[in-house]
Amino acid sequence: VGIRVTYQPLPFNNLLPRVTSRDVSFYSLGWSPTTDAEGVLVPMLHTPNSNGDGEYNVGRYSNPAVDGLVDQARVELDAAKRTRMLVDAMSAAEEDAAYVTLTHRRVYWAMRSAIKVKPRPNDVLDLRYLRID
Repeated sequence: VGIRVTYQPLPFNNLLPRVTSRDVSFYSLGWSPTTDAEGVLVPMLHTPNSNGDGEYNVGRYSNPAVDGLVDQARVELDAAKRTRMLVDAMSAAEEDAAYVTLTHRRVYWAMRSAIKVKPRPNDVLDLRYLRID
């Protein structure tokens, strides 16, 4: 697609201020899955504003329809309605090509055979589900 980059690996604590101040034109940052779509939509796809929404929306993607759905979902108490709003917001952003996924990270877990735990896709080891035989 004609994108040329100069790879400059930075420690996270040096990269993050550049990302949030929009002092980058292209960057790669991992985003662990959350339990709710709002955890991606608000920081990454909402139009940046003085409330802190869109903090990681470095490309300045802006779609009033997406923002409206996200804002409505943030205060909707009916779970089915809220889910529908978030799905519609994600679908609209995807249709707009609001972001480009460059990689999908694989998470590998290794443990002794006596340790029993169900690995989670967000890298969080939840000790409530750990068992040692």
